[in-house]
Amino acid sequence: MLELGRWVAPPVVAAIALLAPAVAHSQQDNNVVVITMHYTLVENQLSPKSGLVVTDWTREYRLSGNNVVDHKISMNGTVLEAGKTSLGRTGAGVSPINGLAYSTHAGVVGGALTMTEQTETFHVTTTIRTDGKSTCFASRVYQLNPGQTQFHPATVHGHVPEVDTDMHVENMTCSISVGP
Repeated sequence: MLELGRWVAPPVVAAIALLAPAVAHSQQDNNVVVITMHYTLVENQLSPKSGLVVTDWTREYRLSGNNVVDHKISMNGTVLEAGKTSLGRTGAGVSPINGLAYSTHAGVVGGALTMTEQTETFHVTTTIRTDGKSTCFASRVYQLNPGQTQFHPATVHGHVPEVDTDMHVENMTCSISVGP
């Protein structure tokens, strides 16, 4: 299980404040709030290939009032990872998707759910803002760590080391629904 970070407010308070109307409704009906992000990841790769590598990603987060977030991560329509995230905890491990060692944390910063993944050469910050009912905005930003000049991710499944000069997201969409 991937466990995530430290909250500014106690987890229940922060989660309900973030999505108050939808969470209150979902608790009454035993439903959950589902936030789905779709985006294109563009990598300017030096190796093992040279040139642009473009992939389509979907991240689905199912939030309920019990401080557990179910997540599902897909690339080009294939589910790569699914699991549960306990809110209010810090985690570290090795990614089953690309074999990279990472640390991660989550929190509510300025009313937004914020998740950060840290690797040796770069970090990724995902931010989700929502009214808890019908609209949401998401961003995912890849940044080099201080002193680094290249991203060093790894390929999905084969875990082949990569060298990228740029990693960024295009065509981000975010949707929210209340469901079973």
